[in-house]
Amino acid sequence: MINNITFPPLIGHRGVKELAPENTFAGFERAAELGLTWIEIDTTLCGSGECVIMHDDTLDRCSNGHGALTDFNFKQLQQLDVGNWFAASFQGEQLPSLSQALIYIDRLGLNLNLEIKTYQQSPKHMAQAVCHALSQVEFSHSLVISSFCHDTLAELKALRPDVAIGVLFEDVPSSWLGIMQRLNAVSLHCDSDLINEVQAKAITAAGYPLLCYTVNNKKQAQRLWQMGATSIFTDNPLIFSQ
Repeated sequence: MINNITFPPLIGHRGVKELAPENTFAGFERAAELGLTWIEIDTTLCGSGECVIMHDDTLDRCSNGHGALTDFNFKQLQQLDVGNWFAASFQGEQLPSLSQALIYIDRLGLNLNLEIKTYQQSPKHMAQAVCHALSQVEFSHSLVISSFCHDTLAELKALRPDVAIGVLFEDVPSSWLGIMQRLNAVSLHCDSDLINEVQAKAITAAGYPLLCYTVNNKKQAQRLWQMGATSIFTDNPLIFSQ
């Protein structure tokens, strides 16, 4: 992993979720084809304990499966189609494990923001599973791991002090600086609709990159960059080349 982290203005959200099925190999590849240098993806646990690449804790929205993700082991999940729901041209797309995704993304030359979705798992168990996946792979690009579950980030940092941490908020609380310092975080990630200019300037003045989700509008992006945002997460980077 590269420790000297520099974020670009645009980061692909869940790959590029308006242009390819989210959190899939096809989405990672599309992001690279478009010239993005960073993408964001989500990981959570399946029933057999592996970290898989999925945003939801249920299968219904983004696959041809139904029910809770934790009711299925990874071998069963590999039989699902996670592409056809988006478009027939993506039929046959398989659900990646975290280890598989890391290898593929690294080969594409992309840097990665990995968001942990803890859901009903204990923070310690979730952090241990992520660390196990990381130990199986040599990831040679920049990696930042973020989560709304700050307890999971704390457990992760205790297990892997070398891992770069990004702290996720919706509305940035007044205690943000203390949280960043406690977790030894490298970046702050927040809802683009809830950040204000005073907060943005305070965050960047404290030396933290500010990453805002999810922006699919050029005017909103320009407003955020002018406020001091370092990066925005977008579902469709083509909007910004028009």
